[in-house]
Amino acid sequence: MDRPVALSGVSAFCATQITAREVALMQRLFILRRQPLLTWLSIAATRLGDGPLWGVAGAIFLVGGDQQSRLAVAIAALAISLSILIFTLVKHSLQRPRPFESWPQLSCLLAAPDKFSFPSGHTMTAFAASTVFALLIPGSGLFFYPLAGLIGFSRVFLGLHYPTDVLVGALVGSGIAVGLVRLATVLALL
Repeated sequence: MDRPVALSGVSAFCATQITAREVALMQRLFILRRQPLLTWLSIAATRLGDGPLWGVAGAIFLVGGDQQSRLAVAIAALAISLSILIFTLVKHSLQRPRPFESWPQLSCLLAAPDKFSFPSGHTMTAFAASTVFALLIPGSGLFFYPLAGLIGFSRVFLGLHYPTDVLVGALVGSGIAVGLVRLATVLALL
């Protein structure tokens, strides 16, 4: 296996302790790219995670939902906004290069939306919104969590992120959502 380009600090630690294993996993996963349907599904999931999924869901819940659903939309919008703020700050602080920039054997199937990899912003916002909806709109988690998982999977499958980028994005996004729902409960909004 090729070694990454020269790195320093946290990036160097990740490259030597974690990333090499992730690269091996990604190389095995990339074999599935031979399946055109799976590649198409991954591209579609990533595109939904760009924002359309949350905009459409929010509009549906605002127009057709009850007061709890409308509050869920407001909390989900706040959770997404906080996620964007947090992942932007973390990405620019840690500056973990994207997989294809450090490992020549890892190709990327889409243009990256920004320079850095850690954490996955698509995954963080997907799990933030999904968790809010799952906690406040009964049964919606059965729809939203699989989509959030597919969005996270797509980011690795397409070569945009390492698996740990996605794992941390899912955990932090879910944590933001749980925290905001608890805050809303304490403030007697729910």
